[in-house]
Amino acid sequence: MTHPPRRALPITEGFARMTGLLRRQRDWTMGDVGARMRDEGFDGWNRSIVSNLETLRRRDASLDEATGLARVLGAPLLHMLVPIHARTWRPTPNAPEVSAEVARAWLIGQDASLCLDEDWYWHHRPIPRLGGSVIVERAADRQEEADPR
Repeated sequence: MTHPPRRALPITEGFARMTGLLRRQRDWTMGDVGARMRDEGFDGWNRSIVSNLETLRRRDASLDEATGLARVLGAPLLHMLVPIHARTWRPTPNAPEVSAEVARAWLIGQDASLCLDEDWYWHHRPIPRLGGSVIVERAADRQEEADPR
């Protein structure tokens, strides 16, 4: 028996699955997550909001809320956006489907294949520095450093 290929998870669905998975792994109730979100400054968060997010009745979370949930659940935001169990991923409804590995590389600044303008991506990507700090430089500035005239 053959199985149909898995479809790429939309960001909201993958995020919802990861929220529920991580909550259950911690043996927390939805109310526990809501209380922890309130402790992080998200007034109004409760069991109902968590339930609606996990079941996709609430289809969106702000970037602040997504970051807060990642912090509360103890997971990298990257793995909330591209779930660890995902094989494929699609950043927008009309974007090409890519492997989860490519998606993660794009999100951390190591792959430009999902960008509409790859030159712009490489021109403005963060440059890691020793000691953990990251700065953003223009490609032209890097070229001048390599070839000062």
